[in-house]
Amino acid sequence: MVLLEDVRRRMPEILTQHQQRLQERVTELKVSLDPERLEQEMVLLAQKSDVAEELDRLESHVVEVQKVSAT
Repeated sequence: MVLLEDVRRRMPEILTQHQQRLQERVTELKVSLDPERLEQEMVLLAQKSDVAEELDRLESHVVEVQKVSAT
């Protein structure tokens, strides 16, 4: 469960890193993009990276396995 807690704690940092990399790629391409469009893409990236539901599901499975193993 410590691993799950660690992933949950680090998710904001991971999303920020993804956003920074996207911004760096745009800068490297030396193209001008509409800032609003770039923000939309970052929001989509954040939504795709949201694993909270999967972490909750994994935690419930781990709890169930622990219960079965204890009996």
